[in-house]
Amino acid sequence: MKLTPFRARWMMNLYPPLLINRICVRSISDDFKTVRVRIKKSWLNRNLQGTIFGGTIFSAADPFYALMYWQVFKQKGFRCEAWLKSAEIEYLKPGSTDLDICFTLTDTDIDEAISELEKNGRFQKSHSLHITTTTGEISAKGTTHVYLRLPRIEQGGDKSVF
Repeated sequence: MKLTPFRARWMMNLYPPLLINRICVRSISDDFKTVRVRIKKSWLNRNLQGTIFGGTIFSAADPFYALMYWQVFKQKGFRCEAWLKSAEIEYLKPGSTDLDICFTLTDTDIDEAISELEKNGRFQKSHSLHITTTTGEISAKGTTHVYLRLPRIEQGGDKSVF
């Protein structure tokens, strides 16, 4: 499904796992290459020490790179499937305020993905991210590993992907 940035933001903000964890998509660029997310500190996502639960932070890191690749390719008219393959997070400071994450794809990332998909039918890429407090301090660092592949061609279906 090809989405507009407005519709994708609206849908993600109402998606129950994100909504309940108080994970809010603040903006999505028109080309889907930048997504800004805020984790709002709330009684719904606080741990026993009163800081943001690590699982909430991990949940905020989960879906966005896969969504971004998927929609960048949709906007270009290409079909691909995208998933988060794995992720790691290192918690550096307790999340005692709202937290922000900025996800960014470069033209090089997209060109590399297109090249690998054309050549091998699949692509994997790691992306680093920083989860920061509202004052700009790094609360956590993470790495997400995205997996893309060309869709399986169904019987009698269109065989063109690129």
